[in-house]
Amino acid sequence: MSHIESIKIDENLGKRRKTRLMLLESAAELFEEQGFPKASMRDIAAKAGIKAGSMFYHFKNKEQLLFILMERTILGIMKSQVSNLAPCTTTVTRLRALIKTEVEAFVSREPGVSFHTLIHEWRHLGGQYTGQLYELRSQYESSWLTVLEACQHERLLSVSPKIARRLLNGAFAWIPYWFQTDGELKIDEIIDEVLKLLIGNCRAKQH
Repeated sequence: MSHIESIKIDENLGKRRKTRLMLLESAAELFEEQGFPKASMRDIAAKAGIKAGSMFYHFKNKEQLLFILMERTILGIMKSQVSNLAPCTTTVTRLRALIKTEVEAFVSREPGVSFHTLIHEWRHLGGQYTGQLYELRSQYESSWLTVLEACQHERLLSVSPKIARRLLNGAFAWIPYWFQTDGELKIDEIIDEVLKLLIGNCRAKQH
């Protein structure tokens, strides 16, 4: 089943916005299945159900399409991160909010984003795009490092914050390959298990 079939796109969007989102959805699936080099603009248009020539009303070329897909992905998770952190008052609740943001992003993908593409297709972007994405990613990652460093300062974390974050990056990226919505573990349980893994069972329970 394609993403366009399985992920609901708001029917109330205007025609142009809906078409653009459908193209991003189509690109997300083809980039994940085939990789960026093999997915053609013609294939992306066909999957979205529009004429190939119409693609260029929305995107200058495939590289720009890739950039916008990645940018939407980063901006989306940054928005969720800010929202989840807003009510937090302790280091532990902030850490759980960050874990929640990333776990939910990988198991409940929004239309027109692709974390798989964001992780694996950076090398296909030119310098005019990578700088903008690196800046956004740095903003997102700074929240993680700030909270992990606070955990270390409060003796909640016994390993390097930078190493912990890199290990988490890899672990979260694998969630879509093993998580099942009807499986044994629910999303909140996964979040709590990751929290316990980082700071220990007793400290996690205290907060």
